[in-house]
Amino acid sequence: MLLTIGAFVMTNYINVDQVYENARFALLSKRFDAAAEEMLAEGYREGVYALPRKYAGLSRGGGEVHIVGEGENQVVMFYSFLGVLDNFSVYAYAPSAGAYWEMEHYIDWVQIIPMREGWYFCASR
Repeated sequence: MLLTIGAFVMTNYINVDQVYENARFALLSKRFDAAAEEMLAEGYREGVYALPRKYAGLSRGGGEVHIVGEGENQVVMFYSFLGVLDNFSVYAYAPSAGAYWEMEHYIDWVQIIPMREGWYFCASR
């Protein structure tokens, strides 16, 4: 009986997907930092790029990142979910206020959740 109640509470009141994503990000945060800094240091323009092989598992949907903005206002987005149509969710690295503005106005986000300094979890429609 207690097991049934526990399962009911977990499936109906706890967002298991978000708990998993938070744990995944916390465990891999140093690798996310290194990958984002490396991508920004390479000087890529706005677009979709394949991650270096050592970081390929960080971004789902083919190991690609989406870079938006220019110069100091660049944002690196790692896919955490990539839907069939236009919906997706990302871990976005926006190291400055200008980069955050670029990210916030890039698309009509359903939610932007701060993860820690410079990192955000964003979900599109």
